[in-house]
Amino acid sequence: MEIKSGATISAAWFAGLRRIRRTIPDISSAAIVYGGGLSQERTDATAVTLSELADFLNSLDP
Repeated sequence: MEIKSGATISAAWFAGLRRIRRTIPDISSAAIVYGGGLSQERTDATAVTLSELADFLNSLDP
């Protein structure tokens, strides 16, 4: 999980998560928490708003 303060998602934000996934390929979920108003599924990870973070975390497999 990575946290960003911006409200507009940037493709560059996902670079660190892509590097981690290359190193640890069996990661089941990846997310960026950001300051926008709408959570979105992206190719590399889920972009989750701060207001929806708790729901996202509760949805993960234990």
